[in-house]
Amino acid sequence: MKITVYKDLVFISRLDVAPCLHKEFASFFEKHPKAVVCGPRLEHKTRVIDSFRNFPKFSDLIIKNVGFLRRRYVQRMRRYLLWDINMEKSSMVDFVTSDFLVIRKDFWYEYACNINWKKPNADVLLASRAWKSKKQVWFMPKLLIELKPYESKKSLKDIFEILFFTARFHFLNIFTNFKSPSTTYKEEKQRVLRVHDINSRSYLKQIGSSFQKHNQVVQIYEGQVDGAAKYVQPLVFAYHGVLAVLVNDKHEFGLIRIWRHTPLDFQASNLFPVFPDNRDLGMPSLECVRGGAEKSDSDLKESILRELEEEIGLGAKHIKSVKTLSKLVSNTAWDISSISCFLVRSKAGFEPKLQIEESISGFEFYSRADILKLIKENKIFCGLTRAALLEVILMYD
Repeated sequence: MKITVYKDLVFISRLDVAPCLHKEFASFFEKHPKAVVCGPRLEHKTRVIDSFRNFPKFSDLIIKNVGFLRRRYVQRMRRYLLWDINMEKSSMVDFVTSDFLVIRKDFWYEYACNINWKKPNADVLLASRAWKSKKQVWFMPKLLIELKPYESKKSLKDIFEILFFTARFHFLNIFTNFKSPSTTYKEEKQRVLRVHDINSRSYLKQIGSSFQKHNQVVQIYEGQVDGAAKYVQPLVFAYHGVLAVLVNDKHEFGLIRIWRHTPLDFQASNLFPVFPDNRDLGMPSLECVRGGAEKSDSDLKESILRELEEEIGLGAKHIKSVKTLSKLVSNTAWDISSISCFLVRSKAGFEPKLQIEESISGFEFYSRADILKLIKENKIFCGLTRAALLEVILMYD
């Protein structure tokens, strides 16, 4: 393991890379003033090495190193190893492994220079000191570095040392004010799961500050709920929505497959309001392309054309015609919203380009008979999509 001090940064790796990569990391730290530790994406013999983690629990380490347990508890590994992390942008993580670390020099001399980097738990200790000092640890997926050599196997002594350190780390962590991405996520999840404590005696006490001020689609405010449970609830105000029933030259209907935040069991009592993380709750849904009007859109037609291009890559050159359909209204005691529907006919030769950030995993054209069968089998459970499809089938198809 090499420790190289170069200008204002400290590099920990098996490679002599400080001079050639200093510019990229210095630029990153300049953009993220609270970041003190970061790590790039790593590769060894064409195999990508996941160097980012959530702080492990004792059981996570056992599961990770036992094959059949790893296959049995996939969701545990998904959360611990951050399989759903966005590889298109840099993200805060609990820690990055010591295979390759870049540290601010001032933080190094204050918190990290006394760490024994021969120990297998040094990277976790470094990150915990960063978060305890209210600094940040980041992962940089767009910077790929090849490791030569790379040795991933640990001795039995190393494994026992990691297990002991992890158990001690979590025990001590109970008594400290410790914030990191995973601990913050747990707090938010518990807040969601306590929604059932809200009852008829609960009331909205105050509307607080706004969030996501640059969001073009919705306005979000902090609502303070009081009563049986004190609770802070996001209040969402949305602009008018738009939806496109997409029909190709073969009179087939185009639907996206998207992950929606919805209860897994339709028979279970629904909690309201629910703002879950999509790694824990939700299910794939077949839907028409839809979205919200944005402040910059001149009219609703422009809104739906923008959504089509953003979500599936359908541009103006592949569109034959656009027809305005009816307006749908979702009107219940807790959800009142309106959405304008459009019939969009596409030209031959259209190849979809899906927007991954919206959790869109697929796109397919279905025949009229297939659509009716999907509706009959309750495989299209989005009420807005179902109503719009039936309108086109009954009146325009």
